[in-house]
Amino acid sequence: MDHLANVLGGKNHFLKSYDGYNVTVNTTNLFSILKYFNLYPLKTKKYITYFNWIKIYKLVINKKHNDPENLLLINIYKANINKSKYNE
Repeated sequence: MDHLANVLGGKNHFLKSYDGYNVTVNTTNLFSILKYFNLYPLKTKKYITYFNWIKIYKLVINKKHNDPENLLLINIYKANINKSKYNE
């Protein structure tokens, strides 16, 4: 996790609530992830998760995430992350 945090320019935090680590990254530093997945697209059901994440990311980057209508969209996208109909 430390290496991942360094690569993404983020910070690694230990969370007692689930006895695990979490990496937080500034939204501007996430651009490297976008570039990577544009070069090497996902080919599994994780693409659906990534696609929903991209929709949220674009709303936040464009500063449209505080609008009530877009906030509702974010909650819908968030609810669908890792819950595609293809999960078993």
